[in-house]
Amino acid sequence: MTKNLFSFITIIVLIGSCSTSKNKIDAEMQALNGLTNGTHLFSTIKRSYCYGTCPVYELKIYANGDATYHAIKNVELEGFYSGQVSKKSRGALSQKAKDIKYLEMKDVYDNPGISDLPSTTTSIVINGDHKEVRRRYGYPTELLAFEKLFDEIIALTLWEKLSDAEKK
Repeated sequence: MTKNLFSFITIIVLIGSCSTSKNKIDAEMQALNGLTNGTHLFSTIKRSYCYGTCPVYELKIYANGDATYHAIKNVELEGFYSGQVSKKSRGALSQKAKDIKYLEMKDVYDNPGISDLPSTTTSIVINGDHKEVRRRYGYPTELLAFEKLFDEIIALTLWEKLSDAEKK
């Protein structure tokens, strides 16, 4: 009987600690992704490395206009930044996505036989529908106009450098 009670208590403690760990991990993931106060990701762009001087960065824009910018290489700023993207800019992204039929595009445009091409991945949520497109080769040129809007948003946004503590 004592052995069964000990086993039962051990199981309860393990379940409780797993739940606490899971909650801690969930909280850390939300902090990393900037998901605070119920704010959801609206649109993103991520530009990857190449063998040359390609800009490398990641921009995340949330539904409330909050934005995070991780400027990595070959860009004007370097480091982690936060800013606020206007409703007008977010609306322009949505409108451009509708104009180019972004939601109907393929998920990936690529030719793995070709090297030294950077990839660019964009995403957006329109009317609750999430779409992500990764492009490297053989993509519709309309996609470049969509990506250009992100570059304009980066240039127009007042960025505040994040401290090491805020990055986490």
